[in-house]
This record gives sequence, C-alpha cells and structure tokens, in this order.
Amino acid sequence: MTTYPRPSPLPSGIARVTRDRLLLSAPPDRASQGILRYALGFPFQAGPRTMGIMAMRTLEATPNYGYLDGSDVILLDDLVQPRPEQVFPATRNAIEPGPAGEPPQLQLRGPMLGGFVPLGALRPDGSPHPHAGTGFGIAQSQRFPFVDDRFQWSDPQRLDMNEAYQLAYDGKSFTTRLSHRWMQKSGEPLRIGDTDWAVLTDWLSTAIPDGDDLLLPTLGAKVDRSALSVGVIRWARRGGAWTPVDYDPVEVTPGPVPEGPNPKERCPWMEPSLARDADGSLLVAARGADTFHDAGPTGSGYVLRVWRSTSPGKWETIVNVPAARLNSPVTVNVTADGSAYLVSNPYDRAFIPETDATGRGRERVALWPLNSTRTGVQSAMIVRDCLREFGPPPTLGRPDQPPEKWMADHANGVTVRLADGQWRHILCYRLCHYPRYRNYGTPPSPHNGCAVEEIVTTGPARPTWRFSE
Repeated sequence: MTTYPRPSPLPSGIARVTRDRLLLSAPPDRASQGILRYALGFPFQAGPRTMGIMAMRTLEATPNYGYLDGSDVILLDDLVQPRPEQVFPATRNAIEPGPAGEPPQLQLRGPMLGGFVPLGALRPDGSPHPHAGTGFGIAQSQRFPFVDDRFQWSDPQRLDMNEAYQLAYDGKSFTTRLSHRWMQKSGEPLRIGDTDWAVLTDWLSTAIPDGDDLLLPTLGAKVDRSALSVGVIRWARRGGAWTPVDYDPVEVTPGPVPEGPNPKERCPWMEPSLARDADGSLLVAARGADTFHDAGPTGSGYVLRVWRSTSPGKWETIVNVPAARLNSPVTVNVTADGSAYLVSNPYDRAFIPETDATGRGRERVALWPLNSTRTGVQSAMIVRDCLREFGPPPTLGRPDQPPEKWMADHANGVTVRLADGQWRHILCYRLCHYPRYRNYGTPPSPHNGCAVEEIVTTGPARPTWRFSE
C-alpha cells in the first residue's frame, strides 16, 4: 500500500521557459550509413548533482523512415554540451543472419525509457536507499527482413518485442545490461508480477519514486487479451534485478486487444505519462488515439485528459478539455515548485484531418498549466514555434513528394539537481523535419536533435530525492 505525504499548499506557478539552452545534436560516434542525430530525450537524476538523459538515436538522410538506432545515456552536471566521456552506449541495433535462404534480419531498437534511483540517494528517514545507483530500462524492439539496407514498417514479417535492461551507475561509468526479452503478441507477454496484466507497448515519462520502489506508466493488456488499459506499474528490485510486480489500471477498455504492427494506434488511449502532484497525489495523462480512424475535433485524439489518484486503485478524471491539442504526444509533468502542466502541440484546425498535404502540424510546442483546483487548464504558453524561429525546413525539392514539415514533439519534464546544488525542472523534446511518415534522404538541419530546456518557476523548490550533501 502506498503512503502519500500530507497535502501541502499549492505552488506559485510557471514564470518562463528557456529557449536554445542546450541542443543534443550529434552522437560522438559515426554511423555506417546516414547521419546520426539525437531525437527523443527522457531526463532522470543519476547522482547527487548529476542528471542523465536517455537519448534516442536516429539515422537520418537514408531511404528509410523511422530508422532508429537505440539510445545513449548522457550524463550532465550542467546544461552544456557533453564531452565524449559523458556519453554511454545503452542500446544499439544489430544485423543478424536470417533463416537459411532468407535475407538478414535487422534488430531495430527504439528509445529506452525506465526509472533510476540516483547514486547516493537516501530514504526519507536519512538511511541509505538500498537500491541507490541502479535502475531499469524498457525499450521496444522490432525485427525486420533487411534487404539492400532497407526495411519496411509495414512488412508482414515484422516482429514486435519489449526488452528489459538493468542499469547501474558508480559515479564514473554507466552500464546497461539486457536482462529479458518478450514478444508483444499474445501468449508471450511481459507479465506484471502475479497480476493478470502484461505490458503491451510504450509510455512517455520516466519512473517516479514511491518508497523503495519506482512507478512507471504503461499501456497494458490482460494476459488473456480480454481488455487493455493505461495504468501504472510498480517496479521493485528483487534478487539484484528490477522487475514489474504490480499494476494499477487507470481506465480499462474491453478487448479485443489489437495484434500486429502498431497496436497502440488502435487503442482508445496510448503513450501515458505520470507525475506526482504537490499534494502527493498521482497524475496520469495519455494520448487519445481514436482520431487515427475517426477524425473530429471532439474526439479523444484532440483532448487534454488528466486522471488523478489519491489512493491506490482509485482514479478520477479531473481535466477533460476538447479541441486543445493535435493528435500528437502529450505528457503531464510537475515542476520544481510543484506546478503541474501538460505539454503537447496546440490544436490548429488547418491541420485537421492529418493528411500528406497538411503534414503533421507539429511546428509549435505549447504547455498548459493546470489551475489551482486541478479541474482545468490555464491559457497555453508557446514554448517553441519552429516555422517562425527557423524558417522553412530543408528539403530535397522534389515536386512529386509532400513537403517537409518541422516536428517538435514528445516533450516531457523532470526535476533534477545539478552541480550548483539547485533543483531545476528540465524539459526535453525532439526537433526534426520529415514529410508525413516518410523520409527521402534530406540531410538534417542544424536544429535537429534533442532540445533540453528549463522551466523556471516562482515558488520554492521541492526536492525529488534526498542526499547527504
């Protein structure tokens, strides 16, 4: 049973968001083809005055759309460009022999997300945290036939998997070890403890502490495939390894649970995020997916939705704002002073419905502070306007293809402490440009990468972790 802290006064609010504070652009290594760039980034506290970022790698300027290459873990004690020795390989693609007479197989690895107990962390009573310096990661992985350096996301032979990793940091080196691999299809799930739930697919925020354990949002499915749900997994470290032990479903939808490629895009909700509010309650947001098939501004694909829990197993919808965002990733976050907010791409009727002609409409990033009663949102604050700031994106100028579009998305925030001892709220999001779901080999712009910004607030900081120093 989770014990929540006593309620405290609500925070003062968000003052501003920095711009161009840090761009993680190119990894220090070189690719055998294409151009390597960072994309999605998920921050976490790694040590007493060190933050980590689980940074997804992409191969751009190739004939393949969505050519991912796993993740690096980048350690920072200040918001400046990292040195090569601060970058640690976490996961990587692999090319493996296929069955006899078949082409080779590409094991393509997506972004790693998870949770971490920072080195030197203490329990609330001041005793050493038993799992300090360890954590876990989960990454989706796909296996494709790989012919002439090409793969297809729609390939009927594609296999979808979840991979679990054990993470460790000793103050000098950050290590990643693959511990388990499960198929996403029925019959071979990543089961959550002794429950009848299993992990279906991914989420959009790093885990938060809860006692000695870590809580991670996920899109789950019943083991018998009779229902699915966004929810919260409890991860515990047992026998020297982090493992999922319990599940708290937020909103359950009867099945059937989708099979095959991209199951999340056929679920009512997907890509959940999780944060702890200033009063100790849990907040969950998720991206509605219904408008991939039934476009309309009142559908869940354009809604800002937040659920809240003040005790395990009890969730209520507290925010439901229609026609507020585009059908793109959305996360709920809580700043250093406890101000809660949502962040996504703001609604624009010009991009409805989403088509090749309009592009994806993700040129702008906005955040919506939750009001003091947590029943709605305040006016949107624009964080980034790519078209206004950067001008048109680069293009190969092929008139037979859709135009390139800026994409600034997958924004998520975490409060961390850096070298100066100050607690800061870090916001990470991806910057890139593509035609809709396609790639024609356009070289990346100087703006492509993982943007790392700070959300500055007016109230006193609330530490996420306790340290002796």
